[in-house]
Amino acid sequence: MIWGYLIHLDRNMWEDPENEANYRDPERTYKTCEQLALQWDKFYETMEFLPSQGINTLVFDLGNAVKFDRHPEIAMKESLTKDEMKKLLDKCRALGMDPIPKLNFSSGHDPWLRKYSRMIGTEEYYQVCRDCIDETVELFSNPRMIHLGLDEEEDITSGFVRAPHLWWRDAYRLFDRCAHNNVRPWVWSDYYWAHPKEYLEKMPKSVLQAPWYYGPPRDFDKNMIPANLGYRTYFDLAENGYDIVPTCSTWQNETCTDYTFSLVKERLPKERVMGVMTAPWDYCLDENNDLCLYDAVKFGTAKKKYFPEG
Repeated sequence: MIWGYLIHLDRNMWEDPENEANYRDPERTYKTCEQLALQWDKFYETMEFLPSQGINTLVFDLGNAVKFDRHPEIAMKESLTKDEMKKLLDKCRALGMDPIPKLNFSSGHDPWLRKYSRMIGTEEYYQVCRDCIDETVELFSNPRMIHLGLDEEEDITSGFVRAPHLWWRDAYRLFDRCAHNNVRPWVWSDYYWAHPKEYLEKMPKSVLQAPWYYGPPRDFDKNMIPANLGYRTYFDLAENGYDIVPTCSTWQNETCTDYTFSLVKERLPKERVMGVMTAPWDYCLDENNDLCLYDAVKFGTAKKKYFPEG
C-alpha cells in the first residue's frame, strides 16, 4: 500500500501577482519565485519525521526545483543540480521511503515551465514536456509512477485553461510519454467533477487516480455516501474499475484525514484502493513547518487507528 506524503521543493506551480489588478484584467502581470520553497533544516526535520508516522512514499512536488540538462532555461537561481537531487533521493530511500516525482502539467499550475507554459498546443511545448518527463524518470531511477498533476483546469482564477477536447489531447500525449518510459501516470481526479461521463469514457484504467477532497463530509445519501462531489468521486472511480489513492489534508479541515481513512477501511472496494496520500499544502519553512508536521501526525494517527497492522 502507498502511504504517501506530498512535499514541496518549489512554489512555482502558482504565480504571484505583481500588482493587485483583478484576475480578469489582461494587464495583470505575474512573477515567479527564484528560491526553493524550503529551509533545509526544516525540510530534513519533516522528511526524517515522516517514517515514524507510517509514511512509506514521498511525492516530491518538483516544478523547476531541478536544473534539467535539456532545458536549463527553466531553472531557478536556487534549482538543485541533478547530483544534489540524487543525494536527496538517496536520503529518502535510506529512511525507508519510496521517492516519487510530481511535475504538474495543468495549465493552471505550470508557471514552472516559464515561457513554455504559454506555448500549449505547439510542438515546442510538447517537446519540453517529453524532455522533462524523460529526465525526471531517469533522475528518479525509473520510479513506479510519476504524478502529472492536471488539476483545477476548471478554475478561471488560474488565468488560462484548456477546452475539454484540448485537455484530453494533451493528457494522452503525457500518458504516452509515461508509457514510453515504462512508468505509470498518476493524476489528480477533479476533472471528473465537471465531466463525469466523459471522464469515465476517456480516462484509461492504466492511469492511477488521486481523487481528493479536504472538507468535512455532509448531506449523506441513503447509502451513507456524502454529497460532497470530492468524496463521491472516490466511490464513482473505484466502482468503475479505476485504481485510486484517496488524498486528504489538514489544509482546510482537521476531520478530513480520519474520515478519508474510514472510507478506505470500511467503504471503498479494497481491490481498487492502492493507498492513501496526504497533501499539507504548506512549505518546510520556519513559519509553516509545524503545519507540515501536524499534517503528518494526523495521517499517522488515522493510519494506526484504521490500519494498525501496517
